[in-house]
Amino acid sequence: MLLASLNSVAVDDGALKASRARNRMSHCNSTSQTTRVFKSATAPAAQNKSYATTVRETPPAPISKDPNKFNWKLSLNFTPSNSSLEWLSSCIFGVLAVPLERHDLIRVFHTYRVQNVDFCDMGGDSWLFHFPSNEAKDEFLAQEFDWIHESFQLFRAWKLEDCATNRKCWLQFRGVPIQAWSSEFFHHLVSRFGDVLKLAEVSEKKMRLDVAFVQVLTTVKKSIQWEFKVIMNGKNYEIEAIEIPESHVPVIIPTGNCDVFGDLISMDHVDVQTNNPRIVHGRMQSLLDSPAPSGGFRPVLIEEYY
Repeated sequence: MLLASLNSVAVDDGALKASRARNRMSHCNSTSQTTRVFKSATAPAAQNKSYATTVRETPPAPISKDPNKFNWKLSLNFTPSNSSLEWLSSCIFGVLAVPLERHDLIRVFHTYRVQNVDFCDMGGDSWLFHFPSNEAKDEFLAQEFDWIHESFQLFRAWKLEDCATNRKCWLQFRGVPIQAWSSEFFHHLVSRFGDVLKLAEVSEKKMRLDVAFVQVLTTVKKSIQWEFKVIMNGKNYEIEAIEIPESHVPVIIPTGNCDVFGDLISMDHVDVQTNNPRIVHGRMQSLLDSPAPSGGFRPVLIEEYY
């Protein structure tokens, strides 16, 4: 009888230890995420309300202090080749003072008769301009054009510390409440990763409200995939942000009668059709039989290649 009682106590003690272990694991899991809440400084005029966004973040694993243990996936001792350094010695590093796209920069350089220059986008406002030779680069820098000082906050010969730290990417947002659809709201969401550069025209004009396309400037190197919990007027909304290729961002195509849009996978696959033109892609097929008026554009056939 006594032995049975002892066995019963032992079993209960083991169950108690197991229960405590489960409770500790549950507590660790519940505290493994931090929450950051912010409110918008401005709200849409129609609502005149502030929006609170809760971001759940998982903290990174602790870094080992043991110098014999590497915390990187790859440790590599690399020496650049002489040809790479020679190519870079003919480059100028510039940081724009005003936002300009590649075609804007090319037009500005060509306006001032600057030819044979390669334009290398380093992300954000940073650019690398490669000249045919080191002498051509030095000659250009010595002229000190006024338009250079007006367009760039930094413009000098490339140095070893000049690296690409920012990158541009497109994020696709799903689940955005229609009443919160505004550039201010997207700025709040994107502040987790960086800064908003622009909204796709199809999103800015609210031609599609099931998904939004936002171009972002970020220092995050990995592909972005995030979930947001938005509390608005006591109701919870879940918003998903996924990084997508630029070729998957819908573009508006002007036609004679209206604007249509489609997913351009590659501009190389765009072909102008003359008879019964239509827009074809995974989510929309529009057949426009009426001829384009004088001076208008005919639709193009867009084919997707996955």
